[in-house]
Amino acid sequence: MGSSSNTRESGLNYNGLPEALREGARRWIEGGIVPGGFLCAVIRNNLVESFFRADDENCANMIRIVRWWYNEPPSTCWGSMEKFNAWKDLFSRPPCAGADGLEQEEKR
Repeated sequence: MGSSSNTRESGLNYNGLPEALREGARRWIEGGIVPGGFLCAVIRNNLVESFFRADDENCANMIRIVRWWYNEPPSTCWGSMEKFNAWKDLFSRPPCAGADGLEQEEKR
């Protein structure tokens, strides 16, 4: 498979999204990095909030945006608040347990 700047290691083609949303979507899907308010509302499948937060461009592209989310990324990363939280938690990293221990030892 050829690689382009909009097809990453996930194999998703982000070209279906407006350019301004592509990086936020990629970071969310591939790294669990929470995007801005509009994209969060879309990911959580909150129609009212999505339109409330949309600028003119995103409002005009809402069908395109929703169609992309429906067809491209894994269904486990979008669709409800529960799925949003579960996806975010997949990428959460606990703090390094050894860091405090090292500081404690150095103080002794």
